[in-house]
Amino acid sequence: MSTASELLPLYVEAEKRILKGQSYEFAGRTWTGANLSEIRKERERLERRVFAEQRAAKGKRTHSLATFR
Repeated sequence: MSTASELLPLYVEAEKRILKGQSYEFAGRTWTGANLSEIRKERERLERRVFAEQRAAKGKRTHSLATFR
């Protein structure tokens, strides 16, 4: 399991708690509603990374090239 796969559930949980008006603490930091955009941005980055890792593990390319004619 990669670091991204391990971190993603923490960011999802942080986002849920913040949306409920709660704070969330991990990595020695307390996250609040003021950090919601930061949490979402990192969650989305981790989701893309996990997806790419899963595709790579299946032998699929994670990027495709455009063909111009």
